[in-house]
Amino acid sequence: MKILFITTAHNSMSQRMFVELTDRGYKVEIHITTTKCDMIKTVQNQNPDLIICPFLKTAIPEEIWKNYVCIIVHPGIVGDRGPSSLDWAITNNLPEWGVTFLQANHEMDAGDIWSTDNFVMSNKTKSALYRHEVTQAGVNCLLDVIKKFQSNRFSPIPLNYENSEVKGRLHITMKQIHRKIDWNDSTEVIFKKICAADSNPGVLDTIFEEEYYLYGAHKESKLRGAPGEIIGKRDGAICRATGDGAIWITHLKPKGYFKIPAALALKNKLDHIPEYSLTPFEIYTGDSYREIFYEEKIKLDIYISISIMER
Repeated sequence: MKILFITTAHNSMSQRMFVELTDRGYKVEIHITTTKCDMIKTVQNQNPDLIICPFLKTAIPEEIWKNYVCIIVHPGIVGDRGPSSLDWAITNNLPEWGVTFLQANHEMDAGDIWSTDNFVMSNKTKSALYRHEVTQAGVNCLLDVIKKFQSNRFSPIPLNYENSEVKGRLHITMKQIHRKIDWNDSTEVIFKKICAADSNPGVLDTIFEEEYYLYGAHKESKLRGAPGEIIGKRDGAICRATGDGAIWITHLKPKGYFKIPAALALKNKLDHIPEYSLTPFEIYTGDSYREIFYEEKIKLDIYISISIMER
């Protein structure tokens, strides 16, 4: 069975899927593309049995999906559509999300459904969710699709919004106007907004009358200040007050520049800001940020065994 991956980038999802399939003996070719002409030429040359699109920002041409089974990997529950799937799920604090494999057709993310797998949302950034929960759900769906395709007996299920079990809906692309932070909001709301944009595109905000994209949010339980005020620094990160607490920001990206540690981006503008050091070995109760930390757990039965041996 010859499988072709068409993808915009050979990212963590496509790499994991490649390993899972090749370990099982499948022949997988990878084509990284950004143009429809490239796709058409590659498919003509490869003539695959099945096409999988793990991460694709360009619509599949009609010349391909009309002649081949072409499966789109969408990081959303059944019925969810649009390019900002995970962004909206995190921002809206949804308890559960999923991955859906659907067949490419003339309408984006609206093809017949081959497989879907849901997972419990965790308190992570978009990039961390994508690399772990989303990728694992994607692998589960991939293996299910391969099994169904090889059986020659499966018919994909059309998307039907009249079905009460279909919870997903079409979402617009999330833009900076939707991500904009009001520092009078709660720490939780601001944390979710930054997590939903991490590691791309970041949340555009103004600090000292200059615009930066924010990354790397960590909640802070103890420090307080006027909403939006920078109230502390630590290990290259800055702490900003929210409406009910504070939040650490580890990285900033000035417009037209690249992402760097927040304190480095702001340089001498932080000279008057207090430093709140926190060593990796220091016990700290509550939420905060530290670059490195460790936990030590010792089982009670180890002490019991030692005690018996000494006697």
